[in-house]
Amino acid sequence: MYLLIAFGLTFLLFAWLRYRHNKTSRGRYENLEAFNASEMESNFIRKKDIDPEYFVQADLARLPFTEPCTGGDPFRRLQENVKNAAGKKMLRLPRAMDNREVKLAFGTAHLELVTQYEENYHRFMIALLKWGEALLAAGERSGGEAVLKESVRLGSEFSKTYALLANLYIQNGEHEKLEQLHSRAASPDFLPNSPDARKTILQAIANAVANGGQP
Repeated sequence: MYLLIAFGLTFLLFAWLRYRHNKTSRGRYENLEAFNASEMESNFIRKKDIDPEYFVQADLARLPFTEPCTGGDPFRRLQENVKNAAGKKMLRLPRAMDNREVKLAFGTAHLELVTQYEENYHRFMIALLKWGEALLAAGERSGGEAVLKESVRLGSEFSKTYALLANLYIQNGEHEKLEQLHSRAASPDFLPNSPDARKTILQAIANAVANGGQP
């Protein structure tokens, strides 16, 4: 009797696993078919206009450029890197998009341009972070804050940018600015490309508070 029951349960388990496997395989096959169809379609999308809102325009008047540059050659190179990066077209999409999605959204012919403009933006954010960090390390707090604030204004997703500003505000006792920084990072208007970016940024600010503004 028990053998029959055990055999029956084993058969049912086998049948269920077989059903799950077939269902999963069928789902993957259907998803793959849909993806391949979408990929093929993306190769024939006509060129579309890129929304002007996606373009990033730096406001160089907000940045503490000095002529002649003070601080020696390292600062001169950092300033030049920012200026050079700011002179190129920059694009920040509202979410992360793969090549297929870019072609579907903007047309096949725009793939290379969109990719290049996104890379330009990324390089500019890196240049601002390096310059701002160097200014703070040299005791140039006002200049460092101006550079990092411009980075945040343009949608930086580097948690270090926010951590540096948070530390600065805590050290200066500028709690209102700290709250504004936190509110910006938590705002639904801030749309980071990486799904984990907001969490990482908010955690960086929280760590700065917990550490009393000490790196």
